Amino acid sequence: MSRDCAPLIKELRNELYIEKYHQIDFTKHRHSISSLDLYTPQTYLLKILNLFTITYESVYNRQLCNKANEFLIDYIEAEDEHTNYINIGPVNKFINMLFKRTSKSTILTTFKSSQLWDTAFSIQAILETGLEHLYTNCLNSAYYYLEINRVLEDVKDYRHISKGSWLSPDEVFRGMMLDCSYTECTPACIQALWKFPSQTIYSNYRRKEIDIAIKRGIEFIKKQQKIDGSWAVCFTYGTWFAIEALITVGVSPKSKIITKAIEFLISKHNHNGGWGESYLSCVHKTYVPHKQSQVVNIS
Repeated sequence: MSRDCAPLIKELRNELYIEKYHQIDFTKHRHSISSLDLYTPQTYLLKILNLFTITYESVYNRQLCNKANEFLIDYIEAEDEHTNYINIGPVNKFINMLFKRTSKSTILTTFKSSQLWDTAFSIQAILETGLEHLYTNCLNSAYYYLEINRVLEDVKDYRHISKGSWLSPDEVFRGMMLDCSYTECTPACIQALWKFPSQTIYSNYRRKEIDIAIKRGIEFIKKQQKIDGSWAVCFTYGTWFAIEALITVGVSPKSKIITKAIEFLISKHNHNGGWGESYLSCVHKTYVPHKQSQVVNIS
């Protein structure tokens, strides 16, 4: 650390810690987590593994450590390339930056933005009106934006097949470090696969695989419906997406699964005509109404 950095580091330590920095025994705080951040309770297994890492740090093998570091650097570089150096902004981005210390890795775009999401839905809304001929320039620009944000190559040695996809750098849900199936994602994929054969000249391209994927996706959606007729993680979104997918593949609007979903949505309708759902629904895994109606839920 250079002397020029020392005053800044000192200020940060005074701001971040309530105790004197040099008096803190960090090894005793492996399990210290703010109650606001403790999304999932720590298990005994995790605490045992933390104890193991503390012990290992005092007796580690240098050769093994170097090999592990090489693996981590390769993996971080693959993750940087896969996410266009976004990573999961506030989670691992800064750790990666400290580990690599490269100028390219210091680029940070957090996951808070939703431009792709908003653009795709805006295009869909315009097309639904049947007035797309009035917004040709707008739609062309929006299409160009989607195209330049598409992943065009698979990243070598990375865990995901990414070519042809669009980036979704994180999942702000429980178990976010795992690859989970979600109701919100599955219906969107089903609708895309369903429309593909009818809207392209490649109607028979991997048709059998597409049909199987759609069938399995619909089975997943049906199994995920809750007793009250809803779907989650985000109940309003989840229910909306599920209904769209089911209707798209030909499920009758009068079927039990659809009518239960409609009853759920109607039960959450506010007196002012809107819908509003709190982010706490995701935290508590049960529907939590927002005190105000929200445009994003109404639409």
